[in-house]
Amino acid sequence: MKTSTLFISLIALSFAIVGCGKSGGATAVEDGTSKPSQEASESAVIPDGMNLATARDKSFTIELPEDWLVCDAEDDNYKTKIEELKTAKAAVVLNAESIAAASAANFGAVDISDSTMEDNFAANVNANTQSIPAGKFSDDQIKQGAEAATEALFKDKGEPVEIVKIGGHSAGRYAGVMDMGAVKSYIIGYSVPVGEKIHTFTFACGSEEADKYKSVFDKMAKSIKIN
Repeated sequence: MKTSTLFISLIALSFAIVGCGKSGGATAVEDGTSKPSQEASESAVIPDGMNLATARDKSFTIELPEDWLVCDAEDDNYKTKIEELKTAKAAVVLNAESIAAASAANFGAVDISDSTMEDNFAANVNANTQSIPAGKFSDDQIKQGAEAATEALFKDKGEPVEIVKIGGHSAGRYAGVMDMGAVKSYIIGYSVPVGEKIHTFTFACGSEEADKYKSVFDKMAKSIKIN
């Protein structure tokens, strides 16, 4: 399979979910917000206002704003918080429940802060980990794949692709506005091939809230540690 085709197919798995504010499960939650992993927190210094969350398969950790909800349908604290939110933020609850139900994803979290707009899907992050053929992808190959995905997903509303470091590994950063008719999403994604796995991290919010969330997404992405 060509590099660009491989990247598009894997990236599309995330976008098919996150484009509507959906994603997957992860670690437990406490009091409705992200709960730091005790094992990870013992060896990491977490900035004020952030909590450490761990992927379901333990393949990575990520720092989340403390008022983000890690979505895990099997967690009792998550279920309790969702019940509390149903009256005040029905649309956000719908997004969170969709995120938690997306069993194909390795991780998902959603913003449930007071600033979340009720008439928009909530800002969220999701991550998937997929197997890839053995071998190392060059930066040029990573960039080519991300550029092809940008064209396919964003058309003329995509930003220039960049090669950045995520968890110390080369990653293709792609971003743009996805137009789904009634809903327009601003999305930043990172494709991170590591060994025989490719990690796809996707951050999304309503396009009108892009300026509000860009720095938040950037901070979260820089915190990722791949195990």
